[in-house]
Amino acid sequence: MPLVHIHGMNASQRRAMILELLRRGPVATQQELADRLADLGVTATQTTLSRDLAAIGAVKSPLGYELPGPSLTTATSTGPADAASDVVVSAEIGGTILVLRTPPAHAHPVAQRIDAMRDPDVLGTIAGDDTVFVAARTVAAARRLATGLFPPAALQRGA
Repeated sequence: MPLVHIHGMNASQRRAMILELLRRGPVATQQELADRLADLGVTATQTTLSRDLAAIGAVKSPLGYELPGPSLTTATSTGPADAASDVVVSAEIGGTILVLRTPPAHAHPVAQRIDAMRDPDVLGTIAGDDTVFVAARTVAAARRLATGLFPPAALQRGA
């Protein structure tokens, strides 16, 4: 595979590759991450990797760098819904839209987990830094998703 220098790849593309590597499991060090990226034909400096890891919300654990939320990347999670509910602070229904609030840098992994459920009533998700919008097919589907994914204490009904 040809070597792609970071100047030929935008930050979003490189960060998507890093996310994919972290989804496979923790990466012990930034050097290991650089080596794995190099195996894919991408070179990046330690400074760039530090910025990328911060931008995607990766956290340093005893196992290495991983995605935020203890159950988002570990095998102990029983499924996407359990993983999402562990970091969602609140959920509010507004018609067919479910608005989820998370700690900073946790929205993207939550949206990915919801998308991974492949629920036919989920039309799609949009993630910011600490907010996820989940578009449901119907109002009833939004309610079902909310009550199925999140504890009643976190659920608020929108007007």
